[in-house]
Amino acid sequence: MIAKIVIGPYLNRLDNIIQWQEKDVFKRESVSQHSYKVFVFSRILLEDIFGKNDSKELTEYKLRCVTLSGFHDWDEAILLRDLSHEIKYNSHNGDELRKVLNDYSSFEASEEFNENGKKTPCYEMLMNCISPKDSGVKLFCKFCDWLALLFFIRRENSIGNHSLDEQWNLCLKSLSDLVRPLRIELTSRFPEFELNFDIINDLLNELKIKWKRN
Repeated sequence: MIAKIVIGPYLNRLDNIIQWQEKDVFKRESVSQHSYKVFVFSRILLEDIFGKNDSKELTEYKLRCVTLSGFHDWDEAILLRDLSHEIKYNSHNGDELRKVLNDYSSFEASEEFNENGKKTPCYEMLMNCISPKDSGVKLFCKFCDWLALLFFIRRENSIGNHSLDEQWNLCLKSLSDLVRPLRIELTSRFPEFELNFDIINDLLNELKIKWKRN
């Protein structure tokens, strides 16, 4: 599998697929750059929330979260492009559209990444990142995904691009909407730990303030 990834086109595609192509932005960002930010935010936020708590189950959960964060847009190497959130989350058929795209990318990935018909551990890992089975891990990763999008918009705003207010509001609302289900998911999954969710609310409040300053 490693030879297929190193020699194959997949990472090149993620380097070359540019997000926000339908928007006027000052500084373009590739899917690879975005994915790295999602990974960083995921890894840091896990430590902020869980602190010094530790267990085998928690370690496994963290690994699944950071793995999905790094590979969460791997399907775009299959689809050959990034789709705007206006399309993927439209109120008419966004849910149906995402399901069809996920089904297609899963099928293509299964064809491309199986090794002589064998479902190796690496194959299983990649397929699980394209179609996550753990809804709690997916929820955490999605929070970090929206956070990375918000980071990009704020950077654009700071260098003079004031045309992304609608996208900013969408990201901020999506993050705010995820706080409660994320809290419920983590407290039910790890009832023995005292978790720090104030860090999330403080972050969102700070982002609102800094956006207004700009």
